[in-house]
Amino acid sequence: HVNAGDVIATDETSNASDADEYVYWLYSGEVQIESAGSVLYNVTHKAGGKRIAVGSGLLGERRLLRTLQQKSDEGGKKNANSVYPSTTARAGSNTTLLRIHVNKLKHFMDNDINLKEAIRTMIFQGMEHKLNTYLQHVTLLLNTAQNASSVLPQPPRSTRFYLFCT
Repeated sequence: HVNAGDVIATDETSNASDADEYVYWLYSGEVQIESAGSVLYNVTHKAGGKRIAVGSGLLGERRLLRTLQQKSDEGGKKNANSVYPSTTARAGSNTTLLRIHVNKLKHFMDNDINLKEAIRTMIFQGMEHKLNTYLQHVTLLLNTAQNASSVLPQPPRSTRFYLFCT
């Protein structure tokens, strides 16, 4: 159990390193996902309830991805973390988490192909859910901005610019 407002996982600060070797699974409660001080979305789950996406409750998954990518990165490939936005997961009220040690999980995954496939599926489904949630948030912001601009006075037709994309 964590206290409301506690940082669960972050990779936004310079002291956020691999020293925290855990990923977290939201068992119950709410977690707020932020980036650069702005709330991106919330993840909520009731104990025993059905999840929207199996991986939607996985927090701090970048640590797990880094651990799984270590072998491929040693070959000189670009690390995918450099293009992934940094985020902070902050606990809401009455939040309960399962803490999972990344290196131990990787060890089990290396020795159990079924577990490895299940964890990878969970990561990808969680990332897909998070991306969809983020895109819905951006679409809402764009629609709100567009609606707000429609009430502003329009410049004379001769000064309007149009952009055509092909």
